[in-house]
Amino acid sequence: MSISTRRNFHLDADSSKLLVVPPECHEHAKELKAECLLFAEKTKAFKEITRKISADMIKAGEAVEHDKMRAIGLRLRASDGEGDRNTRREDLERKVRDREMVLRRLAAKLEAL
Repeated sequence: MSISTRRNFHLDADSSKLLVVPPECHEHAKELKAECLLFAEKTKAFKEITRKISADMIKAGEAVEHDKMRAIGLRLRASDGEGDRNTRREDLERKVRDREMVLRRLAAKLEAL
């Protein structure tokens, strides 16, 4: 009885290596290894794609936040300007009323003379 029959040793035709497992198991292991490598490559590519998308989303979020803050600032400036305009208008209206009262008093004095 030879060694290969008693111990189930086999010779790999491709690599000329001595195999302890049956050739079918060895072929299945090769296929599984190739599938694992392909899966690892796809996982790595997916990770890179998701990293890029995440970075783009962060940039977009920062841009939106910047625009939001800018819009808030513009709105505050506009409302402050509106308040200033209202205050100036009220001051001018008050001055006009005061001058009209002075004008009426002077007109009354003039008529009295």
